Amino acid sequence: MRLATTRVIAESQHETAEERVFWLAVRRMVDGGDELAVTALGPEADGTGLLQKIGKGDAGTEEFEQAMSEFDTAAREHIEFEESRVWPPLRGAANGQQLAAIGEHLNMAKRTAPTRPHPHTPSTTGVQETLGAAVSAVDRARDVVTGRKKDAP
Repeated sequence: MRLATTRVIAESQHETAEERVFWLAVRRMVDGGDELAVTALGPEADGTGLLQKIGKGDAGTEEFEQAMSEFDTAAREHIEFEESRVWPPLRGAANGQQLAAIGEHLNMAKRTAPTRPHPHTPSTTGVQETLGAAVSAVDRARDVVTGRKKDAP
């Protein structure tokens, strides 16, 4: 179960960082970036719901195993979408320095992102920026109290 918890933490932070930084950059820099972001954010919301099931589930149960399987499939599809449809136009629109800055901002955002999935939180950058810090603080406090912090990646 610790591995599942570590995965939930890492994926929750990754998705929040993408919503705060990556998709904003895609929207601003890539022709058709809004459409790409909207296309990606729907499945990301579904993935967040699956992460919540995984985080609350019991390893070995049918519901847990199904959520893990569905999440794995969705993650592979999401990665394929980003690699084939998003990264090529982003690389064409941004120079190396800009791409490095996006990466740096992603890493910073991960360090301050919530450690739990919040599937009902809107994925807009404004909401993520304003509520994200408060939600992250609550998540991290809960992690310390429950001992979940030891499972953080």
